[in-house]
Amino acid sequence: MTEQDKDTFLGNLNEQGYAILRNVVGPSLLNQLRTELDRAIDIEAAYHNNDNHPDRGMVQICPLYGKSFLKLLDIDALIDPINTAMGNGSILYVYTSSFLPPSGGTNRSTRIHVDRAQYDNGRLEMLGCLVLLDDFTAHNGATRYLPGSHTLLEKPTQEDFDNNALTLEEKAGSVFFFNARLWHTSGTNFSDKSRGALALGIVPPYYKQKFDLPRAMKEAGIETLGLPLRVLQKLGFHSIPPRSLAEYYDPKLRTYTQASEWNT
Repeated sequence: MTEQDKDTFLGNLNEQGYAILRNVVGPSLLNQLRTELDRAIDIEAAYHNNDNHPDRGMVQICPLYGKSFLKLLDIDALIDPINTAMGNGSILYVYTSSFLPPSGGTNRSTRIHVDRAQYDNGRLEMLGCLVLLDDFTAHNGATRYLPGSHTLLEKPTQEDFDNNALTLEEKAGSVFFFNARLWHTSGTNFSDKSRGALALGIVPPYYKQKFDLPRAMKEAGIETLGLPLRVLQKLGFHSIPPRSLAEYYDPKLRTYTQASEWNT
């Protein structure tokens, strides 16, 4: 990103609560992500042993289900805006999915909601990143959002939301970056195909992750040797508190980086 691009991106986030970047993910990786997301949905559905489970289609820990989910974290067009807003030391709070089944499909995200309940007095404490794996249209349940609502102390009325919300009608490969305090909702998918996206929540490195990704990946036998440092950083491998003086002082054993300190 150029300095002008960064200024525009941050200005949109601060003033409107969101920014949209297009052509972030190319066709090849999009196909891989969509294929591996479908497989992950089936795996987690089998865990629940219930196709009607309320979280059906919401994959909780995407990095466990395929290399494409890790490749996404090494794309400049995605990571540069994240680092611009949240710092190089920022980490994933969540790495999940947004999915609507076809033919009238909905999920619990169809209510008007925010992704962070606490009001942060204007600070950006969590950045949402919605990575579109399919074209989003009003017909297939595209996200609707209320510009500027990240500054509201109270939930907007249904009338206010209906009258002023915008619909995220964008092409696959686009990313919707938003302050997690922005009020939004999913629509209803009236098309004959499912509608998928990935949902990343980015927080400062001193926050606790919803799922312990480093431990989850280790226990799942996922090979992390050779992953780029910035991918490991986002997964939380470099923000693990040291368990001993050795892990604190010995650079070879250290489990967090300077980028994970409070002042970055």
